[in-house]
Amino acid sequence: MEPSAAPVDARPARRPRNHALDALRGLAILGMALSGMVPWGTLPTWMYHAQVGPPKMVFDNTVRGITWVDLVFPFFLFAMGAAIPLSLGKMADTLTWPTAGPVVLRLFVRFFALAAFAFASQQLRFSELGAPPGPPEQAMAIGLFFAMLLAWGRWPERWPVWFSVALNGLGAALIGAAMVWVNQKRGGFDPTGKVDIILLVLANVALSGGILWLLTRHSARARLGAIAVVGAMFLVQDTPGVGQSLWQGSPLPWLISWEFHKYLIPVLIGTLAGDALARADRWRLGGWRGAWVGGLLFGLSPVACVTLLARDQTLGLLLTVAGLVGAWLLIPRAETGRDLRRAVEAAGFLVLLGYLFESHAGGIRKDDATISYLILTPALGWCLLLGMAQSARLAGALRPTPEGEPESPYRLGAWGLLVGTGVNPLLGYAAITNLVPGLVRITGFEPWVASWGMSPWGMTGYGLFKTLLVAMACVLATRFRISMRA
Repeated sequence: MEPSAAPVDARPARRPRNHALDALRGLAILGMALSGMVPWGTLPTWMYHAQVGPPKMVFDNTVRGITWVDLVFPFFLFAMGAAIPLSLGKMADTLTWPTAGPVVLRLFVRFFALAAFAFASQQLRFSELGAPPGPPEQAMAIGLFFAMLLAWGRWPERWPVWFSVALNGLGAALIGAAMVWVNQKRGGFDPTGKVDIILLVLANVALSGGILWLLTRHSARARLGAIAVVGAMFLVQDTPGVGQSLWQGSPLPWLISWEFHKYLIPVLIGTLAGDALARADRWRLGGWRGAWVGGLLFGLSPVACVTLLARDQTLGLLLTVAGLVGAWLLIPRAETGRDLRRAVEAAGFLVLLGYLFESHAGGIRKDDATISYLILTPALGWCLLLGMAQSARLAGALRPTPEGEPESPYRLGAWGLLVGTGVNPLLGYAAITNLVPGLVRITGFEPWVASWGMSPWGMTGYGLFKTLLVAMACVLATRFRISMRA
């Protein structure tokens, strides 16, 4: 099958978005939102992190297993890695050592922008503005959401460049002033005092993952070697020696930590999937075969969560092998199934490798992360991505609009909320921490709902409603070509 021709446009051709990858990223963001909005300690164990379960809801690293909540972060890391070859691919096609500067500079600019967002997001989020937060703090939380949008916003291309830069500058000034004010209110200005660890991890691995992809972009074996090196250093971190010394050293521990780079494994696995996406002519089968393959690959994640939390590794492995083999046998041997078959083989190998490591360190867990967790969870994310690609509306890029932009997520039907959120993950994160908490309180909606005396599952439904608000904010911004980028 010949690659489709790019639309005629006076501007340089850009790689169309892959909406299946956007949907996976959106699923991770909305999963993150929902996991923080369910009632605390009154639901079954599988509704929380496996190591922080009811009734005590205190961290216990002797608990083994994973839940859907434990899949959220590695799925996002995997999606971040898969996006690297797609976003840097055209720049790297003709890259040489003398011309590598702009690409590397772009990675460092992204690192500092994402790190700055990590500090601002933590120090200016709704929960940090006051205890208990009253109407002034509620209004401030909403205002700070829009200040973050201004500071990290990317605006429609038809807007003048000077106007877009001015909006970014205004937002940066507002965020800087707010951070000074909030820190002084706490007793002294310390911009490095509080940081969102999740975002700081993302900043670290986005930089190192991008550099490693550039160095190994022509060799999957070299990338696998990099994964092996990171895995080896992770495994020997508690044993005195060179590996431990390298792992624990850091020139700026408040900004860069090698400990964060255990999460480089999911990112590098994602880059392998991104390479496949960049090369693949098609991942979608269509018809009944595609539906069955998608269903089997979708099922691998819940199978892993249920069986590993129940500590039945053998049953989980048998069901997983059956699902992978069944999906592989359904893929045609002809040229039409070549790309999908290779991707299923690669993802399946990593899934099985994760299961083989499961018994290491007593069993899989998110905290402190085990090697099986770092391999199995992104591999499950790859399988989920392949399953999503079987949807006709998400396979590859949709038909470009006359303006040359990808088709609006509003036209994607039931998948639109996932895709719109995945296109705008930083905006979604800011909506979780500031916009939605501020809105539901300043309008009096949350106290009104609390007065109903709903059951735990009823409050979970309310959490779903707030998660829907996050998705709607992302989709609305995406619809008007407004996004937040680091």
